Amino acid sequence: MVSASDTVKVAVIQCAPLPFDREGSVEKVIELTKAVGVSGAKLALFPEAYVGGYPWGLAFGTAIGGRSPAGRRTWERCWSTAIDVPGPETDRLGEAAREAGLYLAVGVVERDSSYSRGT
Repeated sequence: MVSASDTVKVAVIQCAPLPFDREGSVEKVIELTKAVGVSGAKLALFPEAYVGGYPWGLAFGTAIGGRSPAGRRTWERCWSTAIDVPGPETDRLGEAAREAGLYLAVGVVERDSSYSRGT
C-alpha cells in the first residue's frame, strides 16, 4: 500500500539542449535544477546526451573507407563539447543538485580519457 508519505515528486525535463555549447548546457541544467527544486521535486531527469548534444542526423562526412575534412571538423566540435566524468562540469551539477535538495540524472557526452579525442 502506498501512502502520501511514500510519494516522490519527479521533474521530467523535456527541453531542447544547446548543441555544441557545453558551458551553456551546464548553465541551463543548473537553472532548471534550481527551478524544479523550488517546486518540490526530489528527482530531476534530463534527456540523453543533454550536455554535449546528441549528434542525431550528423554523418561526420563518413563513407566506407573515408571521412571528409568537413566531417573531421564536425567530429572535433563534438569531441570538444564532451565532458570528463568526474570533472568540473559534474562537480557543478552535483553542487546544483545539493543546493536544490534533489537527485539529478543528466545525459552527457562523456570523454574517454584512455583514448585521445574519443567520446
